[in-house]
Amino acid sequence: MKRFAIWGTGFAAKKAYRLLKAEGFDVAFFADRDINRQGQTLFNLPIKSPEALLTAADNGEINAVVLAFRNVYFKETSALFKDYNDFELYVIPTYVQVFFDRYESMEKCLIKVEHQKPRIKQFDVNLVDHCNMKCRGCLRLSNLVKEPFYADFNRMIKDFKRMKELFWGVERLKLMGGEPMLSPDLCDYIKEARRIFPDADIMVTTNALLINEDCKELFKAMRENYVFFDISLYPPMEKRIAYVEDVLQSEGVWYFINHSKGNFYKVMSSNPDYDMDEAYDKCTAKNCHHLRDGKLSTCSRPQYAHIMNERYGVDIPTWDGVWDIYNLNMDLWELDAKLSKGFEACKYCAPPHEFKWDRADDKTAEMGDWFVDVERK
Repeated sequence: MKRFAIWGTGFAAKKAYRLLKAEGFDVAFFADRDINRQGQTLFNLPIKSPEALLTAADNGEINAVVLAFRNVYFKETSALFKDYNDFELYVIPTYVQVFFDRYESMEKCLIKVEHQKPRIKQFDVNLVDHCNMKCRGCLRLSNLVKEPFYADFNRMIKDFKRMKELFWGVERLKLMGGEPMLSPDLCDYIKEARRIFPDADIMVTTNALLINEDCKELFKAMRENYVFFDISLYPPMEKRIAYVEDVLQSEGVWYFINHSKGNFYKVMSSNPDYDMDEAYDKCTAKNCHHLRDGKLSTCSRPQYAHIMNERYGVDIPTWDGVWDIYNLNMDLWELDAKLSKGFEACKYCAPPHEFKWDRADDKTAEMGDWFVDVERK
């Protein structure tokens, strides 16, 4: 017989309690980090500290826990239970907390996780390499792509499944490019990503140029799979964004507008002039892991540095901070730790230099668009 504790005391915790009781499970108590909540009661059950919850797990007083709080805390909290055998851990995904007024079944609302594995903070993928915006200094180098390039759908889904074998889940999965809306397989990517990663916040990172009333199939796939648009608001979209918002709101599509994307920065150095660990600690993209063709990297830089090396004659390392997910020679927790450390290419990362947004394609792009120690002509 499972005996639960619920970590959290907010709306999600209350809904989880009602669901567990409706399905005949015993709930022993709630837990909360807030010391002002500890010692109080909820549904006539005591609210204890997280430390007391772990003690109860140690003593066998409980054998199941529901994490009923924000997704951002799932990684560090689930790691506390990695050595607990014969124990069940459940999480409540963000979309369930946001959109479900009532939790009607454990299968849909409480996701059971393999807590002996680590959880990855984030990874992103390129569905296409090319883009319809051609931003000068694009950090993913999409403006240098001469011909359309599409990821192999079957290989990508195979890589997704392998990632789920390595990690119990992912906090954020970004479907990116290039411009992901140029992919003819975008709807299928959305459906498969949600099937494989039921716990994740899944987003389509787009410049929104292609969003219009005719995207009915895409909107349907996003609604049904609780996937949202992460819109990068570049200057060309400023006059059109109100129209895009009207369309998305009328279609009931979840979206977020990233206003900071109008600011562009170059951060690369042509020489290894910077301390690796210090550069990593200051990096705003330190959790932006990248998955491409079976390779997982700390960030996207080492997987695309060969383009800069070939074009401009620099020597940014491509061999460090990248792992073959099908041929790992380390413990998964060791891999998780390595993903959160500086690597050789970080020595080529300078403090950001802001510049005004502009366009530049393969013919007009210059080394000075990316490198802080090179002036644009």
